[in-house]
Formats: sequence, structure tokens, C-alpha cells
Amino acid sequence: MKSPTTHLVERAVAKQEHDPAADLAHHRAAAAEQFDGPFIDACLFSRRWNAGSQLVARQFGILGRLALRKARELQAAGLPNHFMLVITDTEVIAFERELTPFGGQLGKPGRGGEVARWRRADLTVTWTDAGYLYDTVIASRTEGEVVKCTVGKAPISESFLRLLADPTATAPASTRAAA
Repeated sequence: MKSPTTHLVERAVAKQEHDPAADLAHHRAAAAEQFDGPFIDACLFSRRWNAGSQLVARQFGILGRLALRKARELQAAGLPNHFMLVITDTEVIAFERELTPFGGQLGKPGRGGEVARWRRADLTVTWTDAGYLYDTVIASRTEGEVVKCTVGKAPISESFLRLLADPTATAPASTRAAA
């Protein structure tokens, strides 16, 4: 049985109208600020977050919050809170993004710049529906690195995840979502 909040999220997501080309055009423009070479597509991801664990950590004061922050950092393999994944023909590159109240929907380039790089052929990508997000796991077979992160639930996000999971795909996610 689904909880009432899940039904609310499903109704809200169903009412949203997405123009795939316009949605990812913003992501591509943000990625172009940080990456000079040619790329197929880009999308903004975040570390996993859970309100319940936040409440529990608050009971233990600053030490609880620091421990929770460190646990989330370890789950995301050391990646920052928000990062842009850029897919090229052969690689996936992660760039730090800083989201601020006045930084726009996709934030601005972070101080860390490029924070990770993987070969596309070495990645295994899985995702599950988590209300208004997709819980995503990106695993590198050669490096043994596992990144647990989230991306907003939208048809274009799912298309981007399919592109990320298929190392032979070269069509941008916006054209794949429309198909």
C-alpha cells in the first residue's frame, strides 16, 4: 500500500509538463561553463538525503550532524552535495556545483571543479523510483567505486539515466525521451 504522500507526489509529477529539449538545454549550458570539450549530455545529481535520518542526527547535536554528513559523503564516494554529470563519447565526468538561494536552478560552478572521471564502458548504472526522485547507484567495475546519489524524477532524467547506463549510446537524452 502506498502512503498518502506518495499519491500526492505522483499527482504532482503527472501534472508537470516537461519539454525535454528545454529541460536539458539548461543542463547543457551549465555543463558548458565547466567543460570545454564536446559532450553528449549533462544532468545535475545530488547526494542522497533522508529527513528521518536528519531528525535522528539532530538528537545528538553537532556530532550527530557531522557523522550523518560524513556517512552521506562516503555513500557518494566523496562527491560533493551537488554535482553535474557530463557524458562524453568515452567518459563520464563529474563537476562540483554549488546551489545557493540566488544561484539559479542549477547553481553555479563549484570551487572543486572536476571531482571524478570514469570510463563509460566500466560503469554499471541502476536506479529505483523513490517518490519524486530516482535513487541512483553508479558503480565502476575497474575502480571498485560505488556512488549512491539521487536525481529529480522526470522523463528526461530517466532518459539521461538510460543514456548513462548504455556506453554505446550517442544520442542526447532529450531526443531519447521524445522517442
